[in-house]
Amino acid sequence: MNPDRARWNDKYRKGGHDLPSIPLLMYQGRLTRGRALDVAGGLGESAAVLALAGWTVTLADLSDVAVERARKRSRELKADVRVVQADALRLPFKGPFETIVVARFLERSIAPELLRVLAPGGTLFCENSMEGISERYCVKRGEYASLFPGLETVLDTVDGDLAVYIGRKKA
Repeated sequence: MNPDRARWNDKYRKGGHDLPSIPLLMYQGRLTRGRALDVAGGLGESAAVLALAGWTVTLADLSDVAVERARKRSRELKADVRVVQADALRLPFKGPFETIVVARFLERSIAPELLRVLAPGGTLFCENSMEGISERYCVKRGEYASLFPGLETVLDTVDGDLAVYIGRKKA
């Protein structure tokens, strides 16, 4: 088994976030409507928020455990979310998606993959901790804009220890 998958499976067996991204709730009005992809979507809480608000949502996560729990959660909430086990480094989608969400996850090397499946005029929403976890996984102030230089910055802010970014791909 992929060591990253094993690590994430272990994390989700022990719990995981069961609340949606608060910044996503706050800023969803700035996101492009249509098809949404929740990358490293975990237990599906943010995907469910988007689905219940009218997006057509696909959740992708590497963890078998998270995928099964996200499917169950979507059914419980009556949220129409397509849940797929997938590695964010090699997304199995041609796209395009009008919105991509990456909340509470930072893997810098997936930036080209996200841009590949983001539709022209589409929005990318990113949110992650700036402290309190391993430095490798902490985002630095302004880092999202440098990871996605081809996107127009719609929002780049700090809320407590969270960095929140929305970028729009040129149409």
